[in-house]
Amino acid sequence: MSGVDADPARSSVPGLDVIAGTEQFARMREAFHRLMGVDLSQRERALQAEEEVDPANARELRALLEHLDETDLLAAPEPAPPTRLGPFRLLHGIGRGGMGEVWLAERVEGDFVQQVAIKRVRDTALTSDLARRFMRERQILARLSHPNIAHLVDGGVGPDGRPWLAMEYVPGDRITHWCDTHGLDSAARVRLFLPVCDAVQFAHRNLVVHSDLKPANIQVDADGRPKLLDFGVARLIDAQDTSQTRTVAAMTPAYAAPEQRNGGPITTATDIYQLGVVLRELIVASPDCIGVKGKKRPSWTSSGMMRGDLGRILSKATAPAPTERYASVVMMTDDLSDWLFRRPLRSGIGSRRERLRKTLWQWRWPLALSGTVTLALALGLFFVWREARIAQANALEARTNFDVLLTVIGSANPGYFSGSEPSVSDWLNGIAARLQRDHADDPRLLHETLSGIGHGLMNFGRFRDAEPVLLAAHSAMRQDSTVTPDHELALLKLLALAQDGPDQIAGLEATVRRIRQLAVSPQASHGIALDAVASAAGALSGVGKHGQAQELFGLAHSIDPQGKSMNPHQRENYWRQYGWAALRAHRIDEARRGFAQSRLAQDENPTEFLPMRRAELDLLLAEIALRDRDAERASRYLALARPVYEREFPPGHCERARFAEHEAQLAMLEFGSEEALTKAAAVVVKACDP
Repeated sequence: MSGVDADPARSSVPGLDVIAGTEQFARMREAFHRLMGVDLSQRERALQAEEEVDPANARELRALLEHLDETDLLAAPEPAPPTRLGPFRLLHGIGRGGMGEVWLAERVEGDFVQQVAIKRVRDTALTSDLARRFMRERQILARLSHPNIAHLVDGGVGPDGRPWLAMEYVPGDRITHWCDTHGLDSAARVRLFLPVCDAVQFAHRNLVVHSDLKPANIQVDADGRPKLLDFGVARLIDAQDTSQTRTVAAMTPAYAAPEQRNGGPITTATDIYQLGVVLRELIVASPDCIGVKGKKRPSWTSSGMMRGDLGRILSKATAPAPTERYASVVMMTDDLSDWLFRRPLRSGIGSRRERLRKTLWQWRWPLALSGTVTLALALGLFFVWREARIAQANALEARTNFDVLLTVIGSANPGYFSGSEPSVSDWLNGIAARLQRDHADDPRLLHETLSGIGHGLMNFGRFRDAEPVLLAAHSAMRQDSTVTPDHELALLKLLALAQDGPDQIAGLEATVRRIRQLAVSPQASHGIALDAVASAAGALSGVGKHGQAQELFGLAHSIDPQGKSMNPHQRENYWRQYGWAALRAHRIDEARRGFAQSRLAQDENPTEFLPMRRAELDLLLAEIALRDRDAERASRYLALARPVYEREFPPGHCERARFAEHEAQLAMLEFGSEEALTKAAAVVVKACDP
């Protein structure tokens, strides 16, 4: 509950020019009453503060105070207030003004607990006019029942003959301070302000003009609900002329409308002006207007927000002439709601550009829908056209692939092999040769088919035969503009593994140089790059280039130190190649670590790897055990690999011979059989290097 404004003090002082009804007099009157409420020991300091704000006003106030007797400056003692008024017991004072005082009280009669704010006239200010104002306020509040207006509870006359009003007690804070402490932005402040406008409009519909709207008379309760207080200077609108009331002298100058300061009629437009001033104070104090915390509040006209629709709303509400303001609070509320929802202002005061922008925003979903439909139709037509082109290209590609299939089938003709049945490797080499001859003008077809044939030759153990086929595939790939670094790295990985002979070192080093270039390309996937780099490092170690192999693993570490970009297959191959390179360089501990990480990748993803892949790693782990002269561990790994090698490779196959060599090494370790080892080595040479 706010305090009550004081009546103006009127004194005649020589040399002091005070003109009643002017804004200067109103400011001086307010400052005078404020100084009268200050302790004598603090009055000089208060005057100095006043001089900083308005030096001329402060000089006149000082002259006025100097011409008063000292006893005039002392407040006359008032009799102690009664302990009870009606059914309420007074607890303590919560507000005091020049004419009245407000007490917090509680109900002591009845079966329920209730706290109220009791407003009573000060003994020194009691006049018949003020008593009539109290009665009028009671009459006004009795007809105003609204959730955002503090309602009347009771009223009467005390034992000392002073009238009192018991009103709803609103514990909380004035609206400006509440917004500041809660850090509300401009939109939130406007939303909080709209119920206040609704309360004022409700009063207007009940023929009541508040005429003293200010932050101190708008309290926000604990639930964040604003309440309008203090109808002490409100007026009932004349039923014969609902547009205005008689002039009321009591006002708060900082929020008073021009017609109030000039002694003009008080109308509903007066409340609209005061609402605009209060809202302007709320907005200018918002974080999005203040900017950096702690800086002085800017002029509201200089704020960027005020140059938009919100500024136009405030300018219209606070127009100097009442006829230029909103015709009703409802119209102002409509514009504020439109501003909140980014709609064009219904009053039409916005600029054309702003109205267009808001209209587009208001109809954004229908416009977006229609735009989406139009775009969908356009895209649909485009995709139909593109699919037709793709279908035509696919038809051509299917015909080409069919021709390739016929080439593959025709290559099995014994006539091409002097009437003898060709081996699979001879057949694949023949297919590769015919494809290069018949489809030299189709690089995409060539590199896709030749890379597959080269990979197939490697699976048959024909690494030397695979190299020229993979080189031809790489040559065709370099002519295909659609190829990405990832595609080329995948092919170069196979090519590096195929170049495993001492006489292929020059070609291998050229392949490695290209892999280096692509691996650091921003377009290359790290996982594919690391897979190719590790395979190239393994191939280098196979021809004795251990230093270069280590450099490649260093490059891989710089690309992805944690190796998190690799999928299970890439990670398994990376660590297998790392262990193999370390084993060939006789770094046994590093080899163990590499093979252990490779096995971990297999164990974590058991369904991702074929039995042969696990058997190959078992054979490598058996080789480590043989070097450690651990016959039991070597026998265990060979036992795991044996059924897979016997099932996958026929007798006399290179890989079957390599497995037999490891078994011979185990026999040499267990029984000292050097003859068996010699025979196994000879078999390997015969099977793997015919």
